[in-house]
Amino acid sequence: MPPGRAGALAGVGLGCEVLGHFRRRPGVALQRAIEQTKDLLSPTLGASIAMECAVAMSRVALPGTDTENQALGYLHANCGMCHHFGGQVYNTKSSFDAWTHTNQMQTIQQTRAYLSLVCDMWPAHSDFATYNNPPLATCPDGHAVGAPMDITDLSHAKRVVPKDPTNSSIHDLMTLRATGMADMMKQMPPLGTEIPDTVVGIPEIEAWINGLP
Repeated sequence: MPPGRAGALAGVGLGCEVLGHFRRRPGVALQRAIEQTKDLLSPTLGASIAMECAVAMSRVALPGTDTENQALGYLHANCGMCHHFGGQVYNTKSSFDAWTHTNQMQTIQQTRAYLSLVCDMWPAHSDFATYNNPPLATCPDGHAVGAPMDITDLSHAKRVVPKDPTNSSIHDLMTLRATGMADMMKQMPPLGTEIPDTVVGIPEIEAWINGLP
């Protein structure tokens, strides 16, 4: 792929992440989110990217409640850059897939984000079935009790424990901030952040986990 094309795609990806971030803030309408994206990126390029992403977003109807949408939208935008089924992290360390794939979202419970966080039958990254479409279409009855962590000494035993954010690894790692190099790869995101997302992000994840049956 030519460098210019790669750069353009990267720019669009960044623009969508930025627009999604602003759009999820309480009381921020779509047009205001577009303006904020333009201000942050550039008046010309930012406007083009923001509009392209806004059109794409308007064509996707997310299933579920607003609480579910807010949580999975945050995971998609903020965790999916690394944690998705085509990425290096997914293929070598963790089978958590944060992306909301448009062909697997008839219900929230059918999304890979939900299944890889909540269903204890979701396979580990070392299981090659993980790389296929999708290893589980739904979570069997009685198994929505939390997907196990691939790296067992990183945090708690399960990625999500329904109704228990404190013992959910995803919540623990999102709130952690490293005090030394040993913890640098534990905090999530591992780079580019010194302050947990306590205003927008962590509250949405807490509300979603607390609302799980």
